[in-house]
Amino acid sequence: MKLTVDRTDLARALHWASRSIPARPTAPVLAGVLIEADTAGTLTLAGFDWDVSSRSEVGAEVGEPGRAVVSGRLLADLVRGLPHTPVTLAAQDSHLHLTCGRSRLDLPLMVLRDYPQLPYLPPVVGTVDGAELAAALTRVTPCAGRDAARPALTGVHLTARGDGLLRLAATDAYRVATATVPFTPNGPAGEFTALAPAESLTVLGKDLADSGTLTLACDGAVLGLDGGTRTATTRLLDCECVKTDPLFPAEFGTTVRVDAAELAAAAARLAPLLSREAPVVLDVTADGIDLRAGDQEQGTGTDGVDGELLHGDPITIRLKPRYLIDALTGLDAVHADLSLITPTKPVLITAADAPDPAPFRALVMPIRDLPTKTSTPADQAA
Repeated sequence: MKLTVDRTDLARALHWASRSIPARPTAPVLAGVLIEADTAGTLTLAGFDWDVSSRSEVGAEVGEPGRAVVSGRLLADLVRGLPHTPVTLAAQDSHLHLTCGRSRLDLPLMVLRDYPQLPYLPPVVGTVDGAELAAALTRVTPCAGRDAARPALTGVHLTARGDGLLRLAATDAYRVATATVPFTPNGPAGEFTALAPAESLTVLGKDLADSGTLTLACDGAVLGLDGGTRTATTRLLDCECVKTDPLFPAEFGTTVRVDAAELAAAAARLAPLLSREAPVVLDVTADGIDLRAGDQEQGTGTDGVDGELLHGDPITIRLKPRYLIDALTGLDAVHADLSLITPTKPVLITAADAPDPAPFRALVMPIRDLPTKTSTPADQAA
């Protein structure tokens, strides 16, 4: 194999392929990046960890087509430091020879026959805007659980119901986040449901914003993302999805409207006073929200934001500051509506005057005043 490729193109392709190279590979060859050059002048780089695959294609001057595997992270680190001149790659004997300007590098080849077969993209179900999907994932994935013993809570539930929207939902049993993005279905096959690992989507979503139109593919076992020159697949979780829609209450007794950024900033200022599980206290008043946090041993503090009590009576509720901040920053709106029922019932956080269905909404379970077991949104719906 021998080829010449633009250094910037090579670095970007390696960056995408490295997304699925594991930090602790279960087999040595999975630490490698698969390099393929064909007679059509296409260079393909791919990474795979048995659960997630990522492939990127760039144009190259291919002198000799072929395939090779070398350490992916090492090659990516080396290419980032090269001058901005064309790079020549040549696989010969047991090494990959890299030449760029006056730089000469030799990397040992891994055993090509040990590299696993990459998964194929499943059937196409529809298309979305890459930037909109990336933004939705950024809002939803923080609410997914991390406990491997409860796999259903570690995923993002993606659903298309034939109404032109792709719905995303995640929950860790103490909060729920849902988002919608416009979706163009691929005929009847466009209706689908999938539970994808949030960790995988978090990694892949970081580079989706500049993908333009993104094609989604799904067969019930694998979810594929196709951005033209960049593709990825992720294994789906083999468990039943948590039904999040019934967790959202239909009616609320109190709704207060505040500046979302100001409330998030106030909660962040008080957060250092709190231990990991301690809440920030929100006193909803006729003029906005007053915040309290801390104790005599750790230190105490107060803060507040102006707002408007849209309806209902003043109420006091206790929330984890991180949960509150995540919900508010996910709104992408100037004003937020906090809708409450009682101090022990979930709080709904949406953008002010949000349409139905809302582009983003979050449901956060409060912390009880007494040191008793905290129920979950699922418990509250029961």
